[in-house]
Amino acid sequence: MEKTVSIDGKEIKLLSSGVTPIIYKNAFGRDYFADVGTMIEAVSGTGKSKSDQQMVISLMKSGALTNIVNFLWAYAKNADGTIPKFEDWLRKFQNFAVLDFAEDVLDLIMSSLKTSKK
Repeated sequence: MEKTVSIDGKEIKLLSSGVTPIIYKNAFGRDYFADVGTMIEAVSGTGKSKSDQQMVISLMKSGALTNIVNFLWAYAKNADGTIPKFEDWLRKFQNFAVLDFAEDVLDLIMSSLKTSKK
């Protein structure tokens, strides 16, 4: 699945594929699917009826808010292999509002867990 998000006025292409968990593990030394589980657990029950603030609080309490940024970078790196290492890439942004792209990242996460029947 592909998406494009806007961060600090820059269009960032994101790609979720079978190599994403490897990119994630190599960059962060963490298991992609374990962190997906933490993320799902943090946002479950927040749904559309909960405010963005409540979702962010749930993500912060679980430690999963950082994971959203990690997932974002891994998806961006998958879409564009020339993207620099995580810290250098983040330095390119003056304004980095997580809520502006969190839903798109969550969509990509969920798409990586689904199969499509043909």
